[in-house]
Amino acid sequence: YIETAVSYVIPTLPTHEMVQELGVNEDQLFILLEQLHYDKEGNPVIYSLDYFQPDVIRFKINRTR
Repeated sequence: YIETAVSYVIPTLPTHEMVQELGVNEDQLFILLEQLHYDKEGNPVIYSLDYFQPDVIRFKINRTR
C-alpha cells in the first residue's frame, strides 16, 4: 500500500536511448518526473523515472498546507 510519494519535476534533454528509439532531436526538451513512493511505515517501495513530452501533456499540481 502506497502512503506517500515524493516527486521532482525536472526539465531535461532526452537520453541517448530515447533519441535512438523515439527518433527525437537531441535538443528536444522533456519533462522528467522522478518519484519515490513510500509505504505506511515510511519504507521506499517504488522508484520511477518517467519522461514526458511537454507538447502532449500538462501537469496540474495542487499544493496544500
